[in-house]
Amino acid sequence: MPRKTEEIIIFVLEYDDTNSVMSNVPKVCDYFFGLNKNLRVEATRVRQLSLQPHEYVIHEYGGGSFKKRVIAIYRLLQLIYRIPRERFKNIGIFHYMNHKTAIWPGILFRILGSYQVLWYAHASKPLSLRVSSRIVNQIFTSARSAFPLNSNKVLEIGQLVKVSDFPFAQMKDFQRVKGLVSVGRIAESKNLTQAIKLVAAFPKELECLTLVGPIVDTDYLEYLKTLAHRFSVKIDFVGEIPNHKLAPFLSNFGFYFNGTVGAVDKAAIEAALIGCIVLSSNENVLRLTGLDSFWEESDLKSGINIFDQLTFLMSLSDREREELRKRISKSTRERNDLEKNLGLIYANIEHSIIAKDVS
Repeated sequence: MPRKTEEIIIFVLEYDDTNSVMSNVPKVCDYFFGLNKNLRVEATRVRQLSLQPHEYVIHEYGGGSFKKRVIAIYRLLQLIYRIPRERFKNIGIFHYMNHKTAIWPGILFRILGSYQVLWYAHASKPLSLRVSSRIVNQIFTSARSAFPLNSNKVLEIGQLVKVSDFPFAQMKDFQRVKGLVSVGRIAESKNLTQAIKLVAAFPKELECLTLVGPIVDTDYLEYLKTLAHRFSVKIDFVGEIPNHKLAPFLSNFGFYFNGTVGAVDKAAIEAALIGCIVLSSNENVLRLTGLDSFWEESDLKSGINIFDQLTFLMSLSDREREELRKRISKSTRERNDLEKNLGLIYANIEHSIIAKDVS
């Protein structure tokens, strides 16, 4: 009888339940532990609100300076040495948002016969990604264009969001803030200038722009302030909000702006779950929220610009917009459920290990 997966090792950049950007890492690890009790998490950094011990191993191997990177390489080599040679073919490796570990120690895991998968959903395509994509057996991403390289290993499965953390907000349309909200790094890649121009074009419907997230480009921040002043747009920079507080905050808003091209921002999916109508020209975001079919039914192309989108939405009655919010929340829930999509990843690992053992 073929043996099943004996152990899962997850490599992550940071295991941090205090950081809104990294908040998904503990959720992913917790779910995998529910599927396989023999779980080990390897992270460059570990930071937790709770000091209570976990039921699974969380190990910090470090990184940063040259000296710390050398120590990290040695620690990861020690990880390989602690595993009996005969067990490698029954170990599943998951590189979650950490493609560099697919190179080291990933190359050793490949030589020793372990099955490895990578989750990557970002526009950046460094040389290290090209190398790691050749080493792993399978690559998972939120949308095909969210993985920037050509590869027959890529599987598109939707985003990984714990949908129970983002229940639909039962609010009347008129109770929501008459403003536009966006979550993410304050950086040029988010195309926030378009959000300012949108608010300026609809001053009665959108009285302000609220930006949630860390400031990573101060020059771009000053440019946004200057542009907002020129267009007489009020901007609220509220900084980072912990992920567990994001749902009640977003529930106050009616419209969410997404300006990322290609990749699917997790925050846009979370906003749609709550009941925000996502304004975006990103075809992947529109498809994963079900808005693409809505625009097609409305005799409008799914890729229409956000100005036309809002013009049409404001022609609807309050009741029609409320029904649309429920519809996109339901569609988003079905397509981006963390448990469902992680189940697909685990099944891929399990099936491949069983097949390899039979052969």
